[in-house]
Amino acid sequence: MTYTSAFEKAVEEVLVIEGVFSDHAKDPGGKTKYGISTPLAREYGITDVRTITKAQAKNIYFHHFWQPNNCDELSERFGFSLALEIFESSVHIGQLVPGRWLQNWLNVVERSGKKRLFAPLEADGEIGPKTIGAIEAVIKYRKGAYATMYNWLNARQYFFYYDLCYDKPEVYGDFFWGWISKRCSFVPDAKG
Repeated sequence: MTYTSAFEKAVEEVLVIEGVFSDHAKDPGGKTKYGISTPLAREYGITDVRTITKAQAKNIYFHHFWQPNNCDELSERFGFSLALEIFESSVHIGQLVPGRWLQNWLNVVERSGKKRLFAPLEADGEIGPKTIGAIEAVIKYRKGAYATMYNWLNARQYFFYYDLCYDKPEVYGDFFWGWISKRCSFVPDAKG
């Protein structure tokens, strides 16, 4: 299968973040390899997560995280940083979670001005034409929107981890610094 250069670049970055096989005793996610859990691996016919190859991981990343989040279009229209942020967050937190964060942010921003930019979005996590159109409208009519949107997604991810570790330090506390130091960066390659 031929992938876009944006996907290839994103995969390389995510593979560095996700590392290789993990079976941490405190991790409720259980055994993972390249950030892919045992249940997700089974959906792709892989019974032992330890045996996942990079090629298999790439296939899962593409079909389960990159395509459903419309990351190629995000990268083409708004820059690689936004696509990478959505992709990386979805690999670690869940397929539709970052899309919901983005849609909620867009709805709040839309309500914050006098000019209506788009109809309220359903926060279903699916980044389709309405969400793409909303991003375009916000970037066009709200100065600094791209960097603010990117920073919001990182901040939301940061606080997702913070809440987990604050609420259940005995379960998640060991992971906090690794999560935020690898995944929460506030420097986009802003196009807008």
